[in-house]
Amino acid sequence: MLLVSAAASLSFSLIAGPSVHTPLAATSCRSAAALATADPLAAARLSTGTDGKFPPWPEWERPPAEYEELVATFVEGATTVPLGASAGQGVGWEEWADGGFSVHLLLTRRLSRQTYIAALDGLLGLVVRCQQTYPDLYAVLKFVPKKNGLNPLLARRADGKEVAPLDGGKPREVRRALDDVQRALEQSWLLVAAYLTLPTAEEREDLLWSARTVTEKVKTDQRSRSLEVLCLAFFWRGADEYRLLDRSLWPSLKSSFETNFGGNWHPKPTNARLIWQRCRMVYPFLEIANRAWLCAAAAARPEGEAEEWWGEEEAEAPVEEKA
Repeated sequence: MLLVSAAASLSFSLIAGPSVHTPLAATSCRSAAALATADPLAAARLSTGTDGKFPPWPEWERPPAEYEELVATFVEGATTVPLGASAGQGVGWEEWADGGFSVHLLLTRRLSRQTYIAALDGLLGLVVRCQQTYPDLYAVLKFVPKKNGLNPLLARRADGKEVAPLDGGKPREVRRALDDVQRALEQSWLLVAAYLTLPTAEEREDLLWSARTVTEKVKTDQRSRSLEVLCLAFFWRGADEYRLLDRSLWPSLKSSFETNFGGNWHPKPTNARLIWQRCRMVYPFLEIANRAWLCAAAAARPEGEAEEWWGEEEAEAPVEEKA
């Protein structure tokens, strides 16, 4: 499974240089500035200057004291966006994304033994609302709590049953439980934010196709990093690499993969299907890196050069016939 990590690192190295590191807080566009502040109160003064399509986030003089109220605000703001709100210029998408990242930052900073149950309820609410409002997104999003080991806990909360609190747990167990919830919230918000800010249905479909195998098959320690690269570098419309998905210049990642590797290999033998799944898992990272390399090679080509970027092929030397 190290192949996914290597592919993600290779794609970032070719696109932005080997020293670039982009954790969740260091997002594209103006979210980076909003989240870099050391003052969570300043980060929570969210803009309401949208055009009515993206729901406004509240402007707080002080963030809510109750964690449950903060969770409810996050779920409500993340799941009430009309699917076509970002079409065209998508006026207001940056303000909405900045606000969402700021609220998510507050959720993460306040996650503790005492707020663990409320965070679980918030994750459950986010998944259920997406199932009702964005069924295509839910088909991928549902794997996030499953792969972080949270489905049994969410099932109990959905049935109205109690979940054991973390107050009496061992430090290692508590840290592991909090990390599971934090990862699930991060990965869920990444998918929701990228999905709702893309301007076309084709791009949203391409995002979900690329994220499906990553979300379902990639190991836990590599999944968040892989989704960060997909959602914040490739499919984030404010990122430089977003141009590498321009349909007027490039085919979709899905169609490009199916041209080279075929469609669904489910009926094939198990070993062949496993190879196909691994190829699909790393393909978006390697394909975007390849496109970035092609663009860089074309830009470096001397002006007026007529031959292809790889240069003229050398003519084969004639083979001398033996007497």
